[in-house]
Amino acid sequence: ELNSYAEMLFVACAGLLIAVGTALARPLSLVISLMAMMVALVTGAAYAFSQLNLLIDVTFPILAITSNYLSCIAFKLLVTDREGRLLRSVFSHYVAPAVLTEIENNPKALKLGGETRDVTVMFVDIQNFTPMGERLKPEELVRIVNSLLSVCSAGILSQGGTIDKFIGDAVMAFWNAPMLQADHQYLACRTALEIQTRIAKFNQDAANKTTLEPHGLWPVSVRIGLASGPAVVGNMGSLERFDYSVLGETVNLASRAEGLGKHVGYNIVVAGPLHKKTHDLALLSAGALRLRGKSQLTNIHIVCGNESLKASQAFNAAMQGYQKIITGLKNATKPNQNELVKQVTAQMPALTEFFSRLTTRAEDYRNAQ
Repeated sequence: ELNSYAEMLFVACAGLLIAVGTALARPLSLVISLMAMMVALVTGAAYAFSQLNLLIDVTFPILAITSNYLSCIAFKLLVTDREGRLLRSVFSHYVAPAVLTEIENNPKALKLGGETRDVTVMFVDIQNFTPMGERLKPEELVRIVNSLLSVCSAGILSQGGTIDKFIGDAVMAFWNAPMLQADHQYLACRTALEIQTRIAKFNQDAANKTTLEPHGLWPVSVRIGLASGPAVVGNMGSLERFDYSVLGETVNLASRAEGLGKHVGYNIVVAGPLHKKTHDLALLSAGALRLRGKSQLTNIHIVCGNESLKASQAFNAAMQGYQKIITGLKNATKPNQNELVKQVTAQMPALTEFFSRLTTRAEDYRNAQ
């Protein structure tokens, strides 16, 4: 009778441990612990029989523990893990796998309903989309646009970004939500450079060139606008349908930054303050503008390249000439401005259009802080 009470007490304690372990531990760790428990049970019974002449039947405890474990696992799969499966299905198309794994491991970091957080927002827009719609066959247009949006999405996810939505021929994304990312503006700028690299590969594809070149649509390019600042992040929409999204003036600023590409003559524009880590990249000031809806001037920069470009002799030589041009623009003097523009353009041909517009944008630089 004493043995029966001991068995019941052991089974009850083991069942409680299994229930707690199923909720907190990973399945593999729990299986290893379960096997260790059974080995200890059998070893203890063998020791009791050989040394104490005490016969303990371990069949019931082993069967009870196994049944308890299987029941807890079934309950977790059917009920407890349902929230995890829902999170994965919702976010798997919008965030990188590494970010999704973090969300699953730390679900408390995902605050549903909305919170104010400092984020970096990006807008990517396909240039010459209207002519594409007019000149391409519907099936060609769908293929090209889907390919371009896939290229942009892959670049965003490669740097841990969250895809907010597709807006026709444009993509909106953001960083530092749902998971915290200390250098989110830097990551977004790296993403912009990555997208440009992927677009160049897209243009090298023979099928894309064959489709677009006869219509005067090749090579394809995209404009990218970025801005960092506070925004409301969370589930936005109705009770029937909602999206994980961001709202606020930072979103508007990023959208306007994308449109500034035409004005400055370059396709990656950052509006507003720069973070410390972002200065590791090759950047150039593009002056300050009074944007629609903003009472104060907004400083803008262009992202020319990564850390390697910033360290290159060509970039540093171009920077010296560029600073001379800007000083002349700010002082309303133009000594050899055209010659200086030719020099810096020769050093950095990729910035030809940007440099060619400098002498007509003197007011933008006089306003810059």
